[in-house]
Amino acid sequence: MALNFSTINLFDFVVKQGNGVKGLVDSGLSKVPYQYIQPVDQRISKSNIDANVVQLPLIDLSGLDGPEHEQAAVEESLVKAAETFGFFHVVNHGLPIQLLEELKDAAHQFFNQPPDKKSVYLKGVSPSPFVDYGTSFLPDSKKSFEWKDYFLMIYISDDDALKYWPDLCSLFCREVVLNYIKTSTKMARRIMEILMKNVGVELDDSMAETYMGVRVVNMNYYPTCPDPELTIGLGRHSDFGILTVLLQDDIGGLSIRVQEDGKEETWIEIPPPIPGALLINIGDTLQVYIVLLHAHILIYR
Repeated sequence: MALNFSTINLFDFVVKQGNGVKGLVDSGLSKVPYQYIQPVDQRISKSNIDANVVQLPLIDLSGLDGPEHEQAAVEESLVKAAETFGFFHVVNHGLPIQLLEELKDAAHQFFNQPPDKKSVYLKGVSPSPFVDYGTSFLPDSKKSFEWKDYFLMIYISDDDALKYWPDLCSLFCREVVLNYIKTSTKMARRIMEILMKNVGVELDDSMAETYMGVRVVNMNYYPTCPDPELTIGLGRHSDFGILTVLLQDDIGGLSIRVQEDGKEETWIEIPPPIPGALLINIGDTLQVYIVLLHAHILIYR
């Protein structure tokens, strides 16, 4: 039986008790609670998204280990992609496909746990300030909640991860996440060094490590919504930092806002990912350095 959220405190149910948006959906609700209805100017209707599906650049990184002319071609492709949309797909990136599938499985297994298991990592009670489970970011200060749950892990060290990150045997293996961080960091650093070199900044090992900054794994879960036109999974934003590496499932739903010179801004929808590919998003910090040709890239899910 669906819960009546006019008679119980939705904030307590979703946030404090750790049920999340998934708990709402599992309760059998048939309409979006008013707390999740976004202001009209924040909604992005399908009718407002460009119907022409844009094919983002697909870059084969294996050429970086090839002959000099192949390396140059890949580097040129990376620079061009960063200077246009700020988004591009990469393949042959050095991350095993099996690892990516294991990571997606781990995310689904975590969110499918009972609320009492997930609520161990709620802000304020989590064993580490660098491990956080919740729903809308800062829900107590938002006028409208977002239709998502998240699980965030900030990498400090292997020892910290092994001590505080969840390890639920077959359900969630922290070693999988650690392996993903290490292999994706190696790939991201190569991309960053190429883009920085293009603007005349040569990075030695210590500088590169500083520019890479903090590694964060953020798993977002977007439950089925009874009326997605009224709410939003993740509001419009630009990503801070250097690079965001996006590992998507096959559902899709990602849109980006672009503006060509002399034209109005428009939202375009990114099709479901190519199997085995990763989606790279240029972050705000790196965007400043490479002087992108377009205005801030905004993301919507």
